[in-house]
Amino acid sequence: AVAPKASPGALAKAIPLAVAGFLTSLGIDDEEIIGSIVNVTPSEENLRSVAMRAGERVHQAVASIAEADCPLALAFDKGMRAGIDRFVKEVTYFEHEEDKVVSVRINSDGAKGQNTEAAEAIDCALNEIDKYRKDDEKTRLVGQCTDSGGGGTKEGVAEAISLIERADDDVYYVATCVLHALSKSLQNATEKCFGENGLGEETFLQLLHTCWSAQQALGENFDEEWNRVNPGV
Repeated sequence: AVAPKASPGALAKAIPLAVAGFLTSLGIDDEEIIGSIVNVTPSEENLRSVAMRAGERVHQAVASIAEADCPLALAFDKGMRAGIDRFVKEVTYFEHEEDKVVSVRINSDGAKGQNTEAAEAIDCALNEIDKYRKDDEKTRLVGQCTDSGGGGTKEGVAEAISLIERADDDVYYVATCVLHALSKSLQNATEKCFGENGLGEETFLQLLHTCWSAQQALGENFDEEWNRVNPGV
């Protein structure tokens, strides 16, 4: 449910191997016992069925929360995991009775890098929730949180979500990664004093980025090349 591209067939093989390795590490190496592990391991079909049912229950639970007019936000981020491109999407809401924020992963299906493509993937994920809503309403979001580093998207994807009518009409918050937000005040002050960096810019920050790129490219040879072009410095 949370990793749809993970192969149930691979899990059906990995589970008995992991259990056998665990028992062997405990000193249990009876061949009959080890051999019987395969017979009690869920089959590929069973694992796939369990994953599908788990996903359905998650969608049903979120649909019930949405029907109760509980404000829902969405946290999402994209990255490579074990060679598979994943776009993780988690619905978050405030649980008043327990006085805490609850986060529920609705899927990790992949998506391409454009804002509109990210919004389409979010729309598909929310459609799975809409199927279980008894009021026939579209699930809408009151905000989003996404990583703003490394080319992350903020207002752009928010506009794309609004265009597909998944954003609340009255309020919509756009938040970024907390760690990146903490450095925002330092970034603003530095850029105001020294100018913004970017291709074609001749500023102090761009100089730092250029030196960093040169160091990454040259590796251990950086000091040697630096002294060659900057003798006596």
